[in-house]
Amino acid sequence: MSNARKLISAEMLAARCAKSEDFKVGYNSFVTNKAFDYNATAYYERGRAFAIYTSAVKAPKAVWREGKLAKTATERLINAVYAGYVR
Repeated sequence: MSNARKLISAEMLAARCAKSEDFKVGYNSFVTNKAFDYNATAYYERGRAFAIYTSAVKAPKAVWREGKLAKTATERLINAVYAGYVR
């Protein structure tokens, strides 16, 4: 049974993204103005989308503590999912 089309909550998506190293790389690549990696994963693209959202709403830069996305940044990520920036 495939779960490719399974709907999950915004909170679950945010939790999965926050754990992903590719998400962090995608976020940091946008913040540091690096070119888009066309061979990247979906988490990389979501990280870049989240960076675009934080830039658009003028939110502070996201912070990772001990390999985990900080709580306030996770809350902003959930807001980005509801706003449609991160899918």
